Amino acid sequence: ETIWGRKVRIEPLDTGLTRTGNFNAYTKLCDTAFMGVASMSAFDEGIHDPVTECGIPDLRTTSTNPSIMLLPTVYSALAIRPDTLQLTNYQYWKRHYPDAIKSAAFVFVDNNTTRAQTRTEVEGSSQIGYEWTAYEPVDLAAISYKTQIRRMKNADPPVRFVAFQGAYQQAAKLAREMLEEAFIPDVFALQMNIYDPRFLVEGGQNLEQFLVHIALLSQMTEEIEGSPELQTYRRWLKFIDPEAEPTGLGNYAWSATKLTYQLLKEIGPNPTRAKMIEAMGQVEGWSADGLHPAQAIGSKDRANCVIMLEVRDASFVRIHPAEPNTFDCSGPVVRIE
Repeated sequence: ETIWGRKVRIEPLDTGLTRTGNFNAYTKLCDTAFMGVASMSAFDEGIHDPVTECGIPDLRTTSTNPSIMLLPTVYSALAIRPDTLQLTNYQYWKRHYPDAIKSAAFVFVDNNTTRAQTRTEVEGSSQIGYEWTAYEPVDLAAISYKTQIRRMKNADPPVRFVAFQGAYQQAAKLAREMLEEAFIPDVFALQMNIYDPRFLVEGGQNLEQFLVHIALLSQMTEEIEGSPELQTYRRWLKFIDPEAEPTGLGNYAWSATKLTYQLLKEIGPNPTRAKMIEAMGQVEGWSADGLHPAQAIGSKDRANCVIMLEVRDASFVRIHPAEPNTFDCSGPVVRIE
C-alpha cells in the first residue's frame, strides 16, 4: 500500500525488555525514521532522552512510565496520564465484594514503571474506600513469591483482595504458589495485559480455584462476530502468525497503526514531523471503528470504560456488563496528587 504515492517502510526494533534497549532503539529511530508507531514497553522511560532531544513523533500502543506520558511528541492509542485513574473496575469490585476491599494487597513485579503505576492504582482506589493493607513488590528475577504470599495470608486480618501487576507468566506463577500455600483470596484482580490466551494455558487448572477477574479495555476476541474491526485485525494477524490471537494490548497496537495511516492520508503529500505531532494532538474520540472505547488521544485523558471478565472453564467470560460488545463507562476518573 502507498500513501500519496509513497510506500511505507516499517522497521521493527526489539527493545529487549530493558531501559537501555528502549534508549538504543529510539536513538536509532531519531536518525532513520519519520516516527515511532505502536511501541510499548514496561521500561519505556528509556525513550525519554532521545525523544526529547530529537522531537520524533511517537504514537504508542500506550505509555507506561510517567516520565514519557506528557511529552509533547508522545501520544498513545490507549490514552493515559500519570495523574489520573479511572475507577469503573474498582467500583464493580466495591459493589460486589465490599468486605474484601477492606483488606486488599497489591503485588507487583518491581521496576520504576510498576512502582509508579501501583502507587496510582492504590491512591486512586483509596478514594472510594479501598484499604490496602499490604504492598508487595517482587523482583523480576524472583524464583518464588511465597514470602509475599505468607505475609498476606498471615496478616491480621488476612488479605482478601489481591491485585497484581506484571506479565501473564508471573500472574500464573502467583496463582500456582497461592494455591500451594493454601491462600485463596476472595478476588484475584488482574489488568488488561493479562487478557492473553497464553495466560489460560500457563495458568491451567490453577486458575479454576480462584475468582480471577480481568478489567479489559477493548473488545473481546470471544465476541468477534460483533466487531468488524477486530475481525480485520485478526485476519491480518493470522498472515503474520497463524497461531496468534488478538490480545487486549494487541488491539491498541493495531489501533495506533490504523490511526497513523489515517493521519498520514489527512496530512497530505508533504508530511513532516511537526505536522504529524500537530495532527496527533487534535485527535479526540478515537475508537478504531469500535475496536475499543473512544480515546481522547490529543488531550491524553483516560477513558472510563471497561469490560469485566472472569476466568472460567479455561476461557475468558464476560461478567459485566451483560450485553456483548458493550462497556461499562459509569465510573469516575479521579485525580492523583
